[in-house]
Amino acid sequence: MNDNLRGRKSRKLLTPPQFSLDELLISPMRLRRVYDEDGEVSYLPLKSNRRPTGIQIFDDYLMYLTNGGSDLRPFVSRYGIRREDLDSLVFLFTGMRNIDFRLAYRKRVADEYLRYTDLSMEDVARLSGYGTSFNFFLAYKKAHGMSPLRYRARIRQKGDLGRYRVD
Repeated sequence: MNDNLRGRKSRKLLTPPQFSLDELLISPMRLRRVYDEDGEVSYLPLKSNRRPTGIQIFDDYLMYLTNGGSDLRPFVSRYGIRREDLDSLVFLFTGMRNIDFRLAYRKRVADEYLRYTDLSMEDVARLSGYGTSFNFFLAYKKAHGMSPLRYRARIRQKGDLGRYRVD
């Protein structure tokens, strides 16, 4: 439901957003595949910035989303804030409504699972915050006109499978 239907004025940030989604995304991948001189495969920790903003509550929110968090009640309760406070914080940093930001972030996390792992659709749905494979299917059908499985085949490039790992 848009803000106007709820009796609120639609907002537009009148300054460029401080952060883009790309700058904020914390990858769920923790390990990167490497080859030694004999061609043996091993995995090394992936260097990634787990604190892209330097603002603890916002970075914790990003980690919550990266880890598949979808229900905001436990998150806001942990910090003693209201959902509206978090909505405002997201808007101030990104220029996006929190619901739109969450959906875009969730999709980016799911895209990484689809591209680099062979996890089942049920696991990708759960780990990325979609909950069920049915919700996951509907979201990708709406966004791309295809199932997540077909989308995986479309975005995966040679050498992608196993390039990164979660564990």
